[in-house]
Amino acid sequence: MTPKMTNSNNRIGYIDALRGFTMLLVLFSHLYIPNITPLNKCFVLFRMPLFFFVSGFISMRREQAWELPNLVTRVGGKVRTMVVPAIGVGLIYTMVCNAFPITNFFTHPYKMGYWFTLALFNMLVVYYVARYLHARSKGSSVQSFVGWFMALGILNFVLHIYGAAHGVLGRVLTLDKTVEYMHFFAFGVLCSYYSDTFNRIARSALWVISAAVLFFAILYGVVATQNCIGYEIGGYGTHWGYLLNTIIVNGAGILGILCVYAIFLHLADFFSRNGVVARSMQYVGRNTLDIYLLHYFVLLGFPMFLYPYVIGTTNILIQIVVGFTAAAVVMAVTLLLSRIIRLNDYLAYYLLGARDVKLRSKR
Repeated sequence: MTPKMTNSNNRIGYIDALRGFTMLLVLFSHLYIPNITPLNKCFVLFRMPLFFFVSGFISMRREQAWELPNLVTRVGGKVRTMVVPAIGVGLIYTMVCNAFPITNFFTHPYKMGYWFTLALFNMLVVYYVARYLHARSKGSSVQSFVGWFMALGILNFVLHIYGAAHGVLGRVLTLDKTVEYMHFFAFGVLCSYYSDTFNRIARSALWVISAAVLFFAILYGVVATQNCIGYEIGGYGTHWGYLLNTIIVNGAGILGILCVYAIFLHLADFFSRNGVVARSMQYVGRNTLDIYLLHYFVLLGFPMFLYPYVIGTTNILIQIVVGFTAAAVVMAVTLLLSRIIRLNDYLAYYLLGARDVKLRSKR
């Protein structure tokens, strides 16, 4: 079954809405950073895996030209729209926070929170180069590419387990985070290519319920050990314990992806309509980069009187109501800030990587 497109740009409505929901989870979790609650631990297990999965899912294209000029154009375009804005906005945020010397932005593994964009850029470059090299081989097919690209993703997972890319160069180039999440991106590519099969699984009540039960069983272990990412489940003190825990937690990410994807696939007809909620979530999904780049500045002005309800309560209902309401407000303010910045072509071009802006050369 071919997904229904919602506009002339051939975008899939429920996928854009899924991206918007994932961005809402990011904002929710960033509000709760000082207090890792059980609810936030639930989201941590699948939030970033879901983001990279969706990125891989929408990156997969069966019919594309993979000549060298196309490769250079694609990589160059991503440098302009992802790397330049992430570094530029990240350096400004570092100066505003005055958290540490500005040069430490480049060696800090989290890049003041901007690691995601740089890690995703690395994954896209690996994907583009892999497609190009595979297209050059004799008798190549998209199906065979998907198979060995998934194997490459698993190799990255193994490298992560054994601490690869944790040196200075790995931190500067965000390679440590790339190998940590690359397999989720590859999983998205795999599911996109075999979308009919994946959608059948996602529509199966047996598969989804089983995945949900396993996910919450792992979540119980995470909460019971009072550990943010669950590495204490089987005994972090031993090598095999670490290996087991890493596999379990990443497995929870896959299970969470399946459950959330199944919900949005079930609501595909709803998101293909022109309703307010559907359009709003899709709009957020189409502007995730702007939100990610700018939301840290908005969080700096988060009203202090709300913090007791956000990070000072153990009541899950209050966390949900206040947390998601606050996250939605932060998102709205961030999008407004994005619109203001885009009024200036130069700021839109260099800070937000705007694709629809052409700077005029001075004469």
